[in-house]
Amino acid sequence: MAGRRIIRSSDLVYISTSSLYGRRPNQYDRVVIPVDRLQQDGCGVLRYEYLGRTKGIGTFQFSADTVEAMQMLITQTKRGQRVNSVFGEGVNPRLRKIRDGLDELGLKSNALLDHGASRLVYGVSLVKNLTDYLLGVDGTPKYILSTKNTALTTQQISQWWFERWCEPRIGRDGVLDDVAKHTPVYPVRHGARVTMPPPLDEEPRLFED
Repeated sequence: MAGRRIIRSSDLVYISTSSLYGRRPNQYDRVVIPVDRLQQDGCGVLRYEYLGRTKGIGTFQFSADTVEAMQMLITQTKRGQRVNSVFGEGVNPRLRKIRDGLDELGLKSNALLDHGASRLVYGVSLVKNLTDYLLGVDGTPKYILSTKNTALTTQQISQWWFERWCEPRIGRDGVLDDVAKHTPVYPVRHGARVTMPPPLDEEPRLFED
């Protein structure tokens, strides 16, 4: 539209994420990086800011077979398939395919896409002048952490994490022994496994011990 080649800056100035569960507090509420501990001339902290809660709209409740069937249905309609999962078509093509399929079937897509499992949204600014930079008032981002030596900055963040979180925990009695008991190979034994309740006597067993 401008009639000339335009190259936009690819500077990363903001990071956003969503929580796995819709509860607070969680790990993002506790992530704090003190800038003055990493850099002598630094000040303030890097912290995830709570932005709000999603509406709980998504597609994980639909199986792959269902999505494939809907896609086949859409291709056979008069308007055809409008979403082809290629770059430039927009975000979340899976959701849009399912919405088109549900609408074609005469079903209430908004109700069926509402899985009810809302997520918490967080964001962290990596620059001091975020608003002015995004609005174009400032032409250069002013990073909170130095970008002159990114390898060193990464090492400093890792060292802070180790001192703040890892070292105090591995120093507790029995922690390393408990970690050594976890194995990712068969027979799998790790803390993320869900312990199933013992079956009732009248229930048949699915697997033998």
